[in-house]
Amino acid sequence: MGHDQRDTLKDEQYYTPFYHNTMVRDRFFHILRFLHFENNEAPPNRDDPEYDRLWKIRKIFNNLNSKFCELYYPSEHLAVDEVIVLFKGSVFWQYTPKKHKRFGIKIYKLCDSLGNTYDMAVYLGKQRKLATEEITSTHGIVLQLIQRVEGSGHKLYMDSYFSSPALYDDLLERKINVCGTICNERRGGDESGHAIKPHVIEDYNAHMGFVDKSDRMVNSYGIARRTWKGTKKLFSHLLDMTILNAYLLHKSCDGKMTHKKFREILVRDLILQSRISRSVAFLGGRPSSPGAQVSRLELIH
Repeated sequence: MGHDQRDTLKDEQYYTPFYHNTMVRDRFFHILRFLHFENNEAPPNRDDPEYDRLWKIRKIFNNLNSKFCELYYPSEHLAVDEVIVLFKGSVFWQYTPKKHKRFGIKIYKLCDSLGNTYDMAVYLGKQRKLATEEITSTHGIVLQLIQRVEGSGHKLYMDSYFSSPALYDDLLERKINVCGTICNERRGGDESGHAIKPHVIEDYNAHMGFVDKSDRMVNSYGIARRTWKGTKKLFSHLLDMTILNAYLLHKSCDGKMTHKKFREILVRDLILQSRISRSVAFLGGRPSSPGAQVSRLELIH
């Protein structure tokens, strides 16, 4: 659906046989309705000091983060920045007036020169506390994102939102070289109150846009829809990001196809595998109608 952007699936004017031949529309809506990643009937205690606002999708988020690092090693030059997943209904949505997408879920990303997302973290508010540490500042966010590349001599680029002399000192101790802009009023400047700006502006401009590059590619064929809940909206973004990372991994191995072609082949392969699985399952008898399958789905839930 990311290749065929439309406002509705119900208008005959936008009818496309490919979708109907793959899955009945009502079944798709039912699957989307009942798509959950945790047991909502047993939520964690909100008064718990270690309460995680992302608990409904935390397992998938952490699993993807681990796989990104396990299957790919980033290039020498890295960039850390924030992106906004457009959404207004979540309990941890952010308003960022300087961004094109002003309302949404804020995600901090560490990307390399190809645009591959190597690590990420969702902003959950100042009260978020993990079992091991509390992340309340941009300083801590950067240290969290670079944990898996410490001691390898990477070069990291960031803007003034993250930069501070204290952070640069910490990163240097971890054998990570840093380049970025900095605000004059940022704490930790010289005695005159003016921060010292680096003179490698050309180098900064050449490498700072890695996260923006990744975000543009992710949104090129995005599957998200306005009516989805916060967890589903975030899941759709993670799914698009995972497909992009898979494509960039293919490209790094001298793959020649385009991003769009890669996604199209992926879709057809998934449909083919699904049909093979159903054929094997139906060897014991006649398959039931799609309407009966939807009715059973409603009964179960």
